[in-house]
Amino acid sequence: MQKILIALGIIALTSAAALASSTEGVVKEYIKHTKIIKLEDGNSYAVPFEVAVPSELPPGSKVLITLDDRDSRKVTGVSVSPR
Repeated sequence: MQKILIALGIIALTSAAALASSTEGVVKEYIKHTKIIKLEDGNSYAVPFEVAVPSELPPGSKVLITLDDRDSRKVTGVSVSPR
């Protein structure tokens, strides 16, 4: 019984990690005071204030934006991708 509960716990933890999708793009503009990232493809993402953004996000930077699968407008992470 204990093995089954442990297995279910592991499945639950890995399922939570699967609830995130991501998108990559090239930064067109980053508005620091509002935390809005505009990409060259025309998409814009408002980053919540509790989510960290790399200190340098100049135009032309390639970024990986992680989104919540339940709410594809909710940004959960931002990182700079290597070129």
